[in-house]
Amino acid sequence: MNGPEIERLIQLLGRLPGLGPRSARRVALHLLKKRETLMQPLGAALADAARTIRACSVCGKRTASLYKRSVQSVYSAKAYDIMHCSNCKHFFTWPMPSSDELTDIYTNRYSYAAHSLIEKEKVMRAKHYARYISKLPRVASALEVGCMHGLLLVELEKLSVKATGVELDPDAVEHCQKQGLDVRQSSIEDHLQTAGNKHDVIIMSHVIEHIVHPAEQLIALHKRMSDTGRLVLSTPNSMAKSRKVFGKMWGYWQVPVHINHFNYQSMSELLHKTGFQLLEIKYYGGDSLFFLSSMANLLGARGNPKQLSTPKRLLVKVATVVLKPWYYAGKEDMLVVARKA
Repeated sequence: MNGPEIERLIQLLGRLPGLGPRSARRVALHLLKKRETLMQPLGAALADAARTIRACSVCGKRTASLYKRSVQSVYSAKAYDIMHCSNCKHFFTWPMPSSDELTDIYTNRYSYAAHSLIEKEKVMRAKHYARYISKLPRVASALEVGCMHGLLLVELEKLSVKATGVELDPDAVEHCQKQGLDVRQSSIEDHLQTAGNKHDVIIMSHVIEHIVHPAEQLIALHKRMSDTGRLVLSTPNSMAKSRKVFGKMWGYWQVPVHINHFNYQSMSELLHKTGFQLLEIKYYGGDSLFFLSSMANLLGARGNPKQLSTPKRLLVKVATVVLKPWYYAGKEDMLVVARKA
């Protein structure tokens, strides 16, 4: 039994660890004899593995496989898959959205309008986070990356913490500056290149899940922190029970703008590899928009978030009153505190 196809099969098998030329030939001949019961199923399994096994976006190991197929959200008509790493337990969106896709979504579909409708709920959370942050050791200054309308900055200033912010959205920056807040329109990369003083606390509230390469971002932030500084991250908890309840309809998947979906184990891995030591993780319930996103997914609603009708605005306002207490009962949000290792 010979031929170029068989010789190629033998050569490829010979590249496997522990298989020399003779062993590779024996394996190849055995596979050919068991074509239907072994060779064809093995070929299909190898093809599936090549198609679905990916390198994890946190630990980097090729141990990520398909968790949920064809997940959608209000931000894109395109379906994405959710991958899960068996090593660090991280979840991430696949395929990773391109910069052009994200630019189009953030320009034409992503909006802070719904967030403004639940401002009282956001203020409650900001006050709680500010009190917690102000009690961290030696906190005199804080930088918030992606500060949106500056609610947390306002509360930090009330507690005598000198707070500055960086935000990409020009309307949000204008809103903050009208309140007298020190907020600059800039990407965090550009800000870090020109920033002077180091910060006692750097805060990213529901930002890190939007970043394609979070490790690079944290390494850059590490350089701009004081030696005794703290990193404070707020991000969805992908191990929350509600994720299991809603499945692919879970409101915090928010593909493709939510790219990385963290939990205790994957966050610990990310912090360790970027030079941080995890100090504490606290859990809180998701806000009313999380529940509304989950329900929208269940109902197949795909309207543009920038164009909220009057009935939808009323629904959001009712939901924020009814669901506000969930903050104290749920575990959809993680508040992560770390320091330089």
